[in-house]
Amino acid sequence: EHLTRSTGVQPAIAVFWYSPFLPEVTHDYKHWLQTQGMAVLAFGTLNWKHPSFSHQPDHMRSAMEVANRNNATFAQIMIRWALDEKIAMMTPGMADQTFLNEDLHCLQSTLSQQDHLSLASSPRWTCKEIEPVQALMGCYP
Repeated sequence: EHLTRSTGVQPAIAVFWYSPFLPEVTHDYKHWLQTQGMAVLAFGTLNWKHPSFSHQPDHMRSAMEVANRNNATFAQIMIRWALDEKIAMMTPGMADQTFLNEDLHCLQSTLSQQDHLSLASSPRWTCKEIEPVQALMGCYP
């Protein structure tokens, strides 16, 4: 809002770390951006192994249950989730042919309501847990 007021130009795209496991305030921010007509480009959606994230085994378990139900990998589920959320996503390992093949073969159909609920009900990291790794949009005024 400040940028738009200051310049008279609304940004066309916002780029930030985003996944189903981030604090609810980050999800609220993403939804607000989209209601304002801005595109969202996410990075870090596949970053889930950081040791400071205390819920890692729990949220990973939920994501893998969704992957198993869909005969897919964790990455394929996260990419499908991003597509269902109407966000663009940067993926790591772009130089690795294995990752590129996996990314290109994500699920062709949307995740089920049960799948989305499973991901949404996974434990979420808090702003305090994330702060040492990445400042998140929505976590700070």
